[in-house]
Amino acid sequence: MIMIIKRIRINNNNNNHKNNTYKMKKKKKKKKKEKKKKKKKKKKKKKKKKKKKKKKKKKKKKKKQQQPKQQHQQQQPQLNNK
Repeated sequence: MIMIIKRIRINNNNNNHKNNTYKMKKKKKKKKKEKKKKKKKKKKKKKKKKKKKKKKKKKKKKKKQQQPKQQHQQQQPQLNNK
């Protein structure tokens, strides 16, 4: 019988502890969620910026391809034949 009483007491303590920590955990979870949301927003912004940069680069590349570069022809030194 003593064992059962002890077990109940331990259980009760556990429950108290659970109840006390429950609110704390809830608060922590909420904070974590907010932090995650903020991080996600930041990441999204960064991604958007990167995408914009990539698009700009692509446009520049296309423009460059359309205008062929003029190749510099090397002039051979002329020999004066006399």
